[in-house]
Amino acid sequence: MTFLMKNATAMMKAQEEVRKLVGKKGFVEEDDTQQLPYLKAVIEETMRLQPTIPLLVPRESSENCTLDGYDIPAKTVVYVNAWAIGREPEIWENPEKRICPGMFMGLATVEVSLANLLYKFDWEMPVGLKKEELDMDEQPGITMHKKNALCLMARKRNLRLPPGPKGLPLVGNLFQLDNSNVQKYLWQLSNQYGPLMSLRLGLKQTLIVSSAKMVKEVLKTQDLEFCNRPPLLGLQRLSFNGLDLAFAHYDAYWREMRKIFVVYLFNSNRVQDFRPIREDEVSHMLENISKLANDSKPVNLTEAMMALTSAAICKVAFGKRFVEGGNEAKRFHELLNETQAMFVGFFFSDYFPYIGWIVDKLSGLLSRLEKNFHEFDVFYQELIDEHLDPKREKLMFYFNFGRIVLLKFN
Repeated sequence: MTFLMKNATAMMKAQEEVRKLVGKKGFVEEDDTQQLPYLKAVIEETMRLQPTIPLLVPRESSENCTLDGYDIPAKTVVYVNAWAIGREPEIWENPEKRICPGMFMGLATVEVSLANLLYKFDWEMPVGLKKEELDMDEQPGITMHKKNALCLMARKRNLRLPPGPKGLPLVGNLFQLDNSNVQKYLWQLSNQYGPLMSLRLGLKQTLIVSSAKMVKEVLKTQDLEFCNRPPLLGLQRLSFNGLDLAFAHYDAYWREMRKIFVVYLFNSNRVQDFRPIREDEVSHMLENISKLANDSKPVNLTEAMMALTSAAICKVAFGKRFVEGGNEAKRFHELLNETQAMFVGFFFSDYFPYIGWIVDKLSGLLSRLEKNFHEFDVFYQELIDEHLDPKREKLMFYFNFGRIVLLKFN
């Protein structure tokens, strides 16, 4: 620690390495130290300059021998000056065979303790002392100790968050957002505060990424650190607590589900299998637009494209096509619209975990969410019952991914 206090750059690099690896876990475990090469290098360099035992435990020659051309009689006492060897320009490639059996235990203890000290605290000199005044004097003895104890000021680490607008007490920046066009508003703020911008929405710390370079860092370089989904109430409830592919927690379950979808549903061959469905629906859309053109009526392209994608997805996923204007189609679209509203709905519970549910209950948002969930649950059950009916009408290009999932897990 003394060497690190005298070298601010090394201290900063070691702390950055530890804190980047451990994140918010709160404690550095021994397994983590295997992924801290810079910290290990710091410890090894310290051991080189300040070996635990500067003069190794003395040895004795067991017989007459020759060393570098010199005769060494039997029973000669040998002292190895490890302190001097650590300052040699050339280092022995192979360590001595009779090493200390407790060396690995000692190194493991040093690594995990130093890693946690650097992770948890920032270190400063006591008032009135300067780093230049730190001494490296040793206490005489078999093992090396500092002659003067090392006393430092420990400060609990302060997070260095990206810049961002100052928020209000308790609510933070929650009510400062322009909900009419939130992405444009955040873009305007990023022009002022930078591509990485920090916001606090209620009790939730939020990061806004607004540049291609930083997006690459988040989605590719450090993908493992940023690949989870936040447990937002609407998303979790409507995805059956994150059991679908889009909103599942990043774990073994998600990886297995993704493999199933990639192998059985979204591979290039399967996409080509669905080609007739896409072409059929496009032809149907063009036919409807042609009728409107013949009658000199305006075309609602938004509605037309929504109908196209909805029909194609229903054929692929459900094996059926809802008739436009029919009760089933109307019901399905109403369910989808309400679900989208619940996905992006503002739930106080997401930003004030302990008291927000009271506001959501009083506002009727919780009951609205539950109603949407149960209506979609009934819709899913009807599709399953219809699929299990042996008399059902089968489409030529029908693909039942639910069956594959069941086969995979059963």
